[in-house]
Amino acid sequence: MDQYKTSDLYLASYLFSKEHGIQGIDEENKQRKQFIFNNTEQLQLDKDKYWDGTDKVSPIKLFNAMKNLKNMIYNNV
Repeated sequence: MDQYKTSDLYLASYLFSKEHGIQGIDEENKQRKQFIFNNTEQLQLDKDKYWDGTDKVSPIKLFNAMKNLKNMIYNNV
């Protein structure tokens, strides 16, 4: 399956809060890690909603997603 990578923590948190699972973290560039997602049609739709500002997400879900992603980065999960 195709991969979608982003180093944008906010976008990654949004996608993670929308239940797009993280497939891994690309650490090739130590200064700019990238979150790896399966590049699905739904992910592309959600990404468009993020950039359009047309979606609503629970703040608790979003902040929990961001916290989990930061833990993945700092704990090398």
